[in-house]
Amino acid sequence: MKSYTKLFLLPLLLASFKLFSQESAKISTEVHSSQQVFVTGEDIWLEGSILEGSTLSKSVTVRLIDRNGESKLEKDLQPKQNKFSGFLPVPENLVSDYYFLDCVIKGEKTDNQIQPVMVINPKFPPTLNCQAIAASSSENTAYNARISIQSDKSEYLQRETVQVNIGGLNSFTDVSVTAERSDRLTDLIQQITLGFNKTRYHEANGLKEEEGHVVKARLTVNGKPQFGFTLLVGIKSQRANMASAKTDDSGIATFILPSSFENTQLIITAEKKLPSNSKIELIKPGNPKEPISFPCLQLTEFMREDIEQRILNSSINLRFYGNTSKAYAIPERDTTDFYGKPDQRFLLDEYVRFPNMEEVITEIIPELRIKKESGNPVLQVLNIPFKTFFSEQALILVDGVPVSNAKEILETDPLRIRSIDLVTRRYMMGVTEFPGIVHFKSYKRDLAGLSPEANSLTSAFSGLQESASLQAPVLTDVKMPDLRNLLLYEQNIIADETGKALIKFNTSDAPGTYTIKVRAITPGKQPVVKQLSFKVR
Repeated sequence: MKSYTKLFLLPLLLASFKLFSQESAKISTEVHSSQQVFVTGEDIWLEGSILEGSTLSKSVTVRLIDRNGESKLEKDLQPKQNKFSGFLPVPENLVSDYYFLDCVIKGEKTDNQIQPVMVINPKFPPTLNCQAIAASSSENTAYNARISIQSDKSEYLQRETVQVNIGGLNSFTDVSVTAERSDRLTDLIQQITLGFNKTRYHEANGLKEEEGHVVKARLTVNGKPQFGFTLLVGIKSQRANMASAKTDDSGIATFILPSSFENTQLIITAEKKLPSNSKIELIKPGNPKEPISFPCLQLTEFMREDIEQRILNSSINLRFYGNTSKAYAIPERDTTDFYGKPDQRFLLDEYVRFPNMEEVITEIIPELRIKKESGNPVLQVLNIPFKTFFSEQALILVDGVPVSNAKEILETDPLRIRSIDLVTRRYMMGVTEFPGIVHFKSYKRDLAGLSPEANSLTSAFSGLQESASLQAPVLTDVKMPDLRNLLLYEQNIIADETGKALIKFNTSDAPGTYTIKVRAITPGKQPVVKQLSFKVR
């Protein structure tokens, strides 16, 4: 009997141990930027790696935080094979100071090696209300020595081609190369950050985003949470991307939306009309605000020339080239609506343009009818399998956003509507069942001029950042200026069988000293950096 009990309990113990191991698993990450000094308005190009552990998450959130641990800007990047990259535009309202790159994976225990960067804002000088730190060396000199860098010259003319031979890359991974301007500002931050090694820990807040974006909202009436209400969320777009959920005991509804790459609006509303004193609010995952002990940014008169030169170079490049320095690699994506191919689609330009929406529906769309209930119009879809109209109102969407007031739709100018989709059957979504769907798509993706319904919530929505890379400006005219502070930012360098790689790039019109940095990850998952300087005259 005892043997039988032991045999019975053993699988349970093993399963429990496995579950405990999975729950307590931790992911270690690191993130670094192309430069160490930035001017407001520039882009912080960055890349990162998952050094330990793995994730199925659709996104990695990279944050720019201040010395108080407060997030100033964040972007969701798409991880690929435990690597991620992108850019953060430096906000114009930042005070000149040191900031830090941090990242977190939602729903996962994450620790990240943060990287300091210097931000110069000519409008806001630095404040001196911070503490000094004691540095602790973390440089891996043994692996660092294996990498060799050699340029074909030590001094170049403006717009001349630089050739760099890199060796010793055998067994290294995630190799990247940058060439950035060096001056008193870069000297300062290198001295300050020498040996800086700070790991920031994040608890597994929220749900894992393995299926897509996780959105949470709370419904209250007179400040009290409401249980059992069905809420709908939609992303404002011509592609219908929505989800439904019921509120729990705390009044919280949890939605899972497919991954989106649009920067648009998120609109949350109720399936049925809510009381006038109801409120829907978005719940955002917590961000620990642990202060970071770091020296104050102290700028001196000796740095004036370097600061002015950087600001001038940055302003001229933004003025002449703007976003043309970004090369987007946009793969083919699923652009279908959540309901797939509609049963009927009406492109209104193919029909006579009637002056009002009621005539459009009556004259063009036999599978959709307008019926009055208590004096109010409702839209009902024909249930094709049963050859009869649904008795309830269909799910009405305008540019992917749920709308319950059919009267507003009927009063909309039909010339603003490009097409109308119909789903002529019952449609199940999570906890909700819809008696058909009618989707109005406008030309401008602006909800055809409609305003979100009362008591609904409208919030800015930033999808995953498109995969982008930095490219040198195309100088079609030799008189066009090229004053880049960052000459090169190239990722995923592939070495040949001997561990060597050849890199070529052009200098800009900005004279001065530049530093080539080769960064790589060792077999022991440790980042190393090797650098070489050259001059442009």
